Amino acid sequence: MSYGLGLDAGGAYTDAVLMNMSDGRIVGKAKAPTTMDDLSVGIGEAVRGLRAFDGGDVAMVSLSSTLAANSVVEGKGCRVGLVCIGRAFDGSVPVDACAVISGGHDAKGREACALDEEAARNAVASMKGRVDGIAVASYMSVRNPDHEDRVKKIAAMAVDAPIVCGHELSPDLGFNERTAASVMNARLIPMIGELVGSVKEVMAENGIGAPLMIVRGVRCAAAGMRLPPEKFISLVKAAVARRLSEELLGKLLFEETGEPHPCRIAKNLMDKAISGKEGLDLGCSVRLNKPMIGVGAAADAYLPEVAKRFGAQLLLPEHSEVGNAVGAITGSIMETLDALIRPRAGGDPNDPPCTAFSMLGRMEFGSVSEALEHLSDEGGENVRKRAEKAGADDADVKMEVSGRRYEIGVGGGGDVLLEIDVHISAVGKPRHFHARP
Repeated sequence: MSYGLGLDAGGAYTDAVLMNMSDGRIVGKAKAPTTMDDLSVGIGEAVRGLRAFDGGDVAMVSLSSTLAANSVVEGKGCRVGLVCIGRAFDGSVPVDACAVISGGHDAKGREACALDEEAARNAVASMKGRVDGIAVASYMSVRNPDHEDRVKKIAAMAVDAPIVCGHELSPDLGFNERTAASVMNARLIPMIGELVGSVKEVMAENGIGAPLMIVRGVRCAAAGMRLPPEKFISLVKAAVARRLSEELLGKLLFEETGEPHPCRIAKNLMDKAISGKEGLDLGCSVRLNKPMIGVGAAADAYLPEVAKRFGAQLLLPEHSEVGNAVGAITGSIMETLDALIRPRAGGDPNDPPCTAFSMLGRMEFGSVSEALEHLSDEGGENVRKRAEKAGADDADVKMEVSGRRYEIGVGGGGDVLLEIDVHISAVGKPRHFHARP
């Protein structure tokens, strides 16, 4: 018999599930209080609550957790140093040490200022021993990641700590948003390392030598309200139900219309449908044409109200109360790469020369078709290798292309290509997922 062990370490409880890898059946599940002072105690208790099994029969272990993200939201976490290149950070999230050095690129990915490598070395040296992780953020790194990559190499030679670059996390242009994400990730990684250490301790105690997979994701919990327990619970349930309703309705409208930003009229109608409140002359209600499926320990607390608002059937599958632990062991590994192609003047107007921007760097091509072929080959190989390194078996690589055009108008000669978005993904199950007896 071959098993998969799924773990979900939450702020209150730690869940464990044991899945038969040959047929996907859940053969054991257990909960135990999370022990913040020593995480291995709660994890060990959850694992011991499962049916008896031989640790040698466990083919893989997968871990999901909200602990690190919650700690960042609560203002806790590890010390982080930040190296900004070409621009200062707005300080929207705190850091423990910060340096701003010369460098950066312009909107076309061209070097706006030479990177001051000596200043980078001095900055990193000043942070050594004072931080547990380093974030590196360069202005316009999504157009050219060269300066961030070079500073990351400099830092890696000087400190034994995780180093996170902005372009690795987001293809978006916002420098401050990208920098904040880098800081928070650098703050999370050492904490996740401690959690992984606790899991490995429990694995050793139970004779489990299988590989450990970590589920990536961000979920958080807010705290700090001082209210009577019953009032607090009521307010939280109402607030969560409303927020879930807003997210669900927004995503469904996007699927129906393809428009990600609803207008004022649509927002007004959405608010009426979600709140149930009548306007001066009209009200609004929405009915879902599909059932809702709830997963997670809190599904039966929050989703019935959401389903009621939309007149939908709510389905709570078996084992939904430990859904995150089940998801940890059944999830897939995914790596992605986003690229932007901007045409340049000259050449064939139907297949113009262009510049491509991605984590691979800034590259110029003689035609859009040449750029797409390069991204398909090199970008596809990049995500495939990263997925395999993360433990994926036979990852499926796909490339999605969408273009934006400007219509010149009646009699104006058609339209003009403005830019092309390219999204490349590699998705595959962990290589031990299909283990058999």
